Amino acid sequence: MKILRCSLLFVLALFLFSVHVRRSLAMDSMGGMAMDSAGASTAAVSASGAGDSSASNAKLTLAVTDGDTVWNVQANFIGPDSTGKIGPLANQTVSFYVKRLFGIMPMRDDDNTGTTDDSGNAVIQMPKNIPGGTTGMLTIIARVEQDDQTGLVAASDSGHWGKVVPLEANPFPRALWEPNAPISMIIVFVILFGGVWSTYGFVVTQLVTIKKEHQNEA
Repeated sequence: MKILRCSLLFVLALFLFSVHVRRSLAMDSMGGMAMDSAGASTAAVSASGAGDSSASNAKLTLAVTDGDTVWNVQANFIGPDSTGKIGPLANQTVSFYVKRLFGIMPMRDDDNTGTTDDSGNAVIQMPKNIPGGTTGMLTIIARVEQDDQTGLVAASDSGHWGKVVPLEANPFPRALWEPNAPISMIIVFVILFGGVWSTYGFVVTQLVTIKKEHQNEA
């Protein structure tokens, strides 16, 4: 009986440890993703139309072209200058992002910004290996955040610019850290619980037998 109890406690401890490991892995994967809820809200409010956004007579337009190993993302920034004249704005910093599930992340790891030239164009190269789900669809965002004349201006556009990630045939295999427990663990649980309840049943049966024998002797 003591051996069965010790075995049961060991299996329960192992199961709780596996649940803890699985939750820790889930939190690490979520924490590794770039999150910027404020930026996501701004992009959702500011973006309008197909790939352009306007604020304070300023306009930011996005265009994406294929560069073999990378995508060339160009943002064109037009707005009022210091005299109020509308035209291309040079020497403006444009930040580029990719929308993810929990916010936005920088388009590049090293530098996700570009500076506009005399034509108001800022170009950045976007890698083609950014995961885009089963369809490869990505939403890119460009923002001008530090312009005294126009304030914050943002634009977004969507297209099949991401890496296609096919669905796994078995996303939840049987493992200690997965929702589906291994067959061997299930068998161990059945044997342990079966042994415990069999012991309880045997004890109850013996008690009933002893009681009947006592009544017959009386």
